[in-house]
Amino acid sequence: MSLSGNLKMGEIEIHKKLYGLIIANRHVVITSEYLEVNTSKEAISLCTDINIEFDQFAKTMRLKLKSVGVQVFKDIEQFRKVQKLGDNSNLLIANSDTPLSYVKKQTYSNFSLDDSISLFRNAKSYLDFITFLKSKEQEDEDGFQFVDNFKKDSRKISLISFSDYGRLDIQYGQDIPNLEMVIEHSHGLSRFKSCFRPQDKSLPKFLKSSLIRIGSRYDQTRRFQLIFENLEEIVKDAHINFQVYLNDLSIDKIKREYSDIKTKYFEELSEVLAKTSRQVVALPIGVSATLFAMYKLKDEMVYLVIIVIALFITSIYLFLILRAHLNDLVHIYKAFKTEFEHLVENEFFRLYPDERASFDDINTRVINRVKLLKNIVNSYFFILALTNSAIILLTLHSIGMANDGLIFTGLMFILAGIVSYLALPKGKVLE
Repeated sequence: MSLSGNLKMGEIEIHKKLYGLIIANRHVVITSEYLEVNTSKEAISLCTDINIEFDQFAKTMRLKLKSVGVQVFKDIEQFRKVQKLGDNSNLLIANSDTPLSYVKKQTYSNFSLDDSISLFRNAKSYLDFITFLKSKEQEDEDGFQFVDNFKKDSRKISLISFSDYGRLDIQYGQDIPNLEMVIEHSHGLSRFKSCFRPQDKSLPKFLKSSLIRIGSRYDQTRRFQLIFENLEEIVKDAHINFQVYLNDLSIDKIKREYSDIKTKYFEELSEVLAKTSRQVVALPIGVSATLFAMYKLKDEMVYLVIIVIALFITSIYLFLILRAHLNDLVHIYKAFKTEFEHLVENEFFRLYPDERASFDDINTRVINRVKLLKNIVNSYFFILALTNSAIILLTLHSIGMANDGLIFTGLMFILAGIVSYLALPKGKVLE
């Protein structure tokens, strides 16, 4: 076994013995310097076993924790008062139910390795975050100052932006807040620090703006904790805005174009729907009027022939109108598709595909609306063709046309309807 492994086992064994001593004693005082318990043979024997220095008094004895390099806390509440944690911290929280240990960057629950618990890593990252912000109070070589004011005595941090977001004041408490036990926040701090790499000189400016804008949403009493817990969101927002800047875009422009696309094309599609709807509503009125006229003029052959001619001409006219409506649908979609593809071709959306979601949604909605209108126009075409053909055949029957002639005429109408449908404009989206 390696030396480090032996050392780690030794430290965990020390934790076990110290915890057993704490549990066995009624009188226990735990400070950052010592562990005070009742004097007993067992306590003296333990000190010899783990080679810990101690001072003995009449009834009590104080074990010098620093002599074995261990920090002991009575519970999590006492642990939250710690002001400094390092990579080599050796910690024991002597909870009465489940003791927690932190040795060489690893967490132990009841003296068994358990990396699912993030308490120690989160606490260390929280304190590191404060230290890191303090280090960013100085101006860089370009005169940029990330933290404008850091008052350690009053624990107040101020960030000022001359953009629309203004000023953000952040107050942090003396103790570590009640952070999550199982949700890891150290990754967020790592990503936050990575924004200050030399190759990303402009990125901290965007990070500051995102921090001010998002941080201002949080309640003042818990603002610092919520900022720490949401560092990944803040960093992601900064990276997005940074990429927007690099790709010559702006958030306002994106939102405006989204709004323009939605308004422009839905208005045009609504106009096509309105025109078609007016014709659909007029159809039963026209059919009723034609049938009524045929009934009144059933003995007037000349007028019936005129009705047949009028219906035939009207059918051609309505077919041309429907063709124009479908042409409008194809044109609207092609124009929309061109604008949509131009927008999402930007490098920004390749780097952040999730940001396309709202645009993909409007694209899907426009396609669905076009398909719906296409179905309405096609349905109206077939209803119109069938209705007018039936009325014309009925009229021809009324003026004495033979059955063979009616069958032939009907077949011609079917053929003309197929040819007319095939002549309607098609587009990929209309298939």
